[in-house]
Amino acid sequence: MTEQTNPPPSRTFQEIVADWQKRLLQLDRGNGLLYFKAGRTSSGKFRTPVQIAEHSPDSIFEALLKLPQRGLTFDYAESRSRRRTRGFTQTEDIQEHEPGPYVRQGDLRGDGSPVDVQRRLGNLRRRSNQFQEEQGLNVLFLALGLLRWVDPAPPPEPFRNSSQTGRRVSSKVAKEEPEPPLAPLLLLPCQLERPSPRDHFTLRPEEEDLEMNSTLAAKLSEFGFVLPEISAGIETPREYLDTIRNLIQDRPEWEVLDDVYLSTFAYSKLAMWRDLELVKENGTDHRIVRALAGSEPAETERDTPTGLPVEIPKDADLVGGVLDDLLPVRDQFAILPTDYSQLIAIAKARAGQHLIIHGPPGTGKTQTIANIIATSLAEGKSVLFVSEKTTALDMVKNRLDEKGLETFSLDLHSERGRKANVYDQLRQSVNDPRTVQQREFDYAALEEQRRQLNRIVRALHQRRDPLAWTAFQVQGHFASIRSVPHVPFDVDDIEKLDQPRLAQIREAAGRIRLRPREFREHWTSHWRVMKKGTPSLELADDIRRDMQTIGEAVTAVQSAISSPPDALGLAVPETQRDVDTSENVARHLSKGSGVPTSWIQSTDSDRLKNVAALEMELQSERVRLIEDLTKAFGSPLPDWDWADLEEQLVVSPEEDNRLQKLLGLQWRVRVVQREQTTFSELLALRDALNEMQSCGIELAKFLDTTQGETLGALNSIQEIANSIGRVGPVPLRWVESLGIEKTDLIIENARNLSYDLDEREKLLFSEFEPGILDVVDRDMLIRFRTDYSSGLKRFLGFSYRRDRKTLQAFRRGRDKTSFHHELNNVEEILQLKARLWEWTRAETEITSALGGRYTGRNTDWDGLLQNLHDVERLLEGSTGNRKHLASLLTDIDSASRSWDLAEILKQFSTRVQALLDDGYSAPEVERVKRNQITLVSFAELIGEAAPTVDRIEKAVAIVLTRARRELDDLLTLQGFISSGVRLRILEDDHYSAPEILQADFGVRFKGFDTDWTDVLDCLSWAAKLTEMVPSDRLTPTLLLHIEQPKAPETYEQISESFASARQQFRTQTDSLMETYQLDEGPWDS
Repeated sequence: MTEQTNPPPSRTFQEIVADWQKRLLQLDRGNGLLYFKAGRTSSGKFRTPVQIAEHSPDSIFEALLKLPQRGLTFDYAESRSRRRTRGFTQTEDIQEHEPGPYVRQGDLRGDGSPVDVQRRLGNLRRRSNQFQEEQGLNVLFLALGLLRWVDPAPPPEPFRNSSQTGRRVSSKVAKEEPEPPLAPLLLLPCQLERPSPRDHFTLRPEEEDLEMNSTLAAKLSEFGFVLPEISAGIETPREYLDTIRNLIQDRPEWEVLDDVYLSTFAYSKLAMWRDLELVKENGTDHRIVRALAGSEPAETERDTPTGLPVEIPKDADLVGGVLDDLLPVRDQFAILPTDYSQLIAIAKARAGQHLIIHGPPGTGKTQTIANIIATSLAEGKSVLFVSEKTTALDMVKNRLDEKGLETFSLDLHSERGRKANVYDQLRQSVNDPRTVQQREFDYAALEEQRRQLNRIVRALHQRRDPLAWTAFQVQGHFASIRSVPHVPFDVDDIEKLDQPRLAQIREAAGRIRLRPREFREHWTSHWRVMKKGTPSLELADDIRRDMQTIGEAVTAVQSAISSPPDALGLAVPETQRDVDTSENVARHLSKGSGVPTSWIQSTDSDRLKNVAALEMELQSERVRLIEDLTKAFGSPLPDWDWADLEEQLVVSPEEDNRLQKLLGLQWRVRVVQREQTTFSELLALRDALNEMQSCGIELAKFLDTTQGETLGALNSIQEIANSIGRVGPVPLRWVESLGIEKTDLIIENARNLSYDLDEREKLLFSEFEPGILDVVDRDMLIRFRTDYSSGLKRFLGFSYRRDRKTLQAFRRGRDKTSFHHELNNVEEILQLKARLWEWTRAETEITSALGGRYTGRNTDWDGLLQNLHDVERLLEGSTGNRKHLASLLTDIDSASRSWDLAEILKQFSTRVQALLDDGYSAPEVERVKRNQITLVSFAELIGEAAPTVDRIEKAVAIVLTRARRELDDLLTLQGFISSGVRLRILEDDHYSAPEILQADFGVRFKGFDTDWTDVLDCLSWAAKLTEMVPSDRLTPTLLLHIEQPKAPETYEQISESFASARQQFRTQTDSLMETYQLDEGPWDS
């Protein structure tokens, strides 16, 4: 018994609408609003969403609200190698040791390295811009807070593609628990901007308000959880998140996170979802919606009232402008050109019919929509034009704007739907100054013109006897056979052609078409050279006509070329190639200037060309040398012994090494530009060194110290002698044992005591006369401290008034003073007297230590300390006899002698230093300055190099007497001298063998004035002529033309006659080459 299958039960209207909702919002794991994926992937890489670090939902929300225009910036990061070597490829070694990236701090930081966060921000901005441009939607949101929730419905069992495995995955994989999903709770629309690649990414809030995740609310409502709306009492994201926390207390698996993420969310279809929710709950009376849901049969065009004033026939019945008779002109408001199909769509739209306009691109769909909108506007209707793509909206909007209807449209798509833009559009419409004017229009004339045009169209489509075709059909048929080859086939009485006769003609042509073999036989004949792909009836006529054309062309050519070859001594051409050769020979003769016939008949042309080329090169070199030398030394050139000058300027490697050590790498510049002063300067430097060395030896003996061999050593000796002369003579006590330390202590104490006395006297004597020191004593101080401490005693006592008068007598001012001020004055006076007594006691010791250098309290204490330290430094740094140095320091005559010798050595040292600094930048000079070479060795080097400098300067002086331009260095000068030597060699070689060149080139050889370019051209001309005319065809007449050519015009006329004859022949025969392929034929020529 066969088992019967029951049909699946039909779904209810509510189930179908619920399915629509599910597909609309995509309530599955592919929706980021429900199953948000952030953090790292399994491979360790960060996903595109960026977590905002160091911020809670409240803090970043508040920061964005405070700075809506400025926004918040992310850290800017750039690799340091890119900053250093932008545009260059780094090696692997550099990349391995690459330091951290260069980072400019911003307001925000992400959950990764600055470079990685910057890359992910770029991906977010590109995705956001793509949605904005294509659909006009902002999909970039700041997710404030996340909900970790649990879907009570079990997830579907993972299933691999059957085309890959054909079976389910293993049970181990199928039982893996998926990670609880995350979903954003609050969404803040944002913009992410970056003016240039070198700027920060800037996050700014959009004008829209903070929104809850309505998609999540729709999903959670499926299992009874109601996600609350953002009520008026909630002011911060934190309050809303706390509300959610309270609601999920009975769901331990659920959790609210205070994380903040920047990501893109497709968030545009929730409004449609809500509309469908109302339809699902309340049902609908709309017949189309019910038909789509399957609860009502679909309507047909026949079942639906048209709403049109007249019935529009089918397309086949609209031929000849029938639609124009049905649609009055007065009712047409199209602003763009329309065809009949577009007019029908406009008429149906006016009647309120449901219709779909479809067609490939460029068929006028946008144009039709614009016309429907304009017609509705003319009838006072409002039109809502909706499209998911921004491009479609913009195209229709642009068409309306071009026709001046921009003020009648309100653009609410994408960013143009913001409040400011809407207000601007409404303001523009309200302020539009245009008014509707009732104008009279001659509709009758327009309708008459339309009727006339339609009469012409109908006449084209009217069938006519005897053929029973329309003119339109005849023209179309003729156009289809226009490319068919012409056949001489005439039809008599064409005006009487009817269908039976036309059928007979077609039948005859069909019989011929069925016998192609008879037309293929010519492929086996001589005419197989024809290029025609398909044989035809006109083949014989074409061949006869072509042969007649060829015969006429051959006769014309023979007549035109019979006489010119005789004039040139050439044979009469027999083939087209001979004609080309004769033309080329004549044209070549027009370019000749007469050459020896030996060049034509000789086999030695290659040698002559090589000789001529070499002579031309030598001649060019001579001219160049003369030009260079003339610019340098004028004309005529100096009659010098160039070779001897060159020898004088040659420098051996040893000499060059010495001069580099002494004068530096630029010594060749110095010896030329210093005008013969280098030699004298070197001698002066050598003499100064010797004198300095002699003075140094004398001074070293006087000081009983080591003789100085370097510049620094001599300067040290000079400094010692100078110090002795500057500080000496000094007291003997200074050079005794421990004399420096004792004297230093005495001077230090005396200086401090002197400075203290000066300060005290300055302060006291600014208020009192100096005589006050004589009247104030210690008894007065005792009275002030004891007897006068009581105010009553001061008032009644006589002694206080007496002491007070004493003080007032020496006081410079007459201002009243207090008791305490007077007591302070007495104390200061007694302190000063004590310090003066201390100075008196110390003065004996000071005088003993300083001798004549002590001048009382006005002594230059700092100068004495400096002198004392100089003596200490001399004694401690002495490398010679310390006692001898001490005797020099204490003896007045020795100090004077030391000063004089130091000054003499200083003068020599200054002169040597000046000579060394005057343009000397050489290794040995630097070594002298750094004390790395002795002065004796340096003087010997000068003695070895000076003769070389003298020899070079003398030769340079000879050259500079005739120099007309500035010579920068010795190399430049040597270059000119070498050029002069080369010029003499060229001229000597040339004068030695003129007879050989005269024999080879005849009259064209004119010594140094020979035009070797002309000689080479003539040799090339002769070689080319030899290629055209073989030696066995050289006639006496042709040789005469070669050696003694006529005027070029003669040969040009002959050449033109050949060219004209050839061109005429080709004009007549070239078209035949498209028909015949002669190399495939049986002919020999």
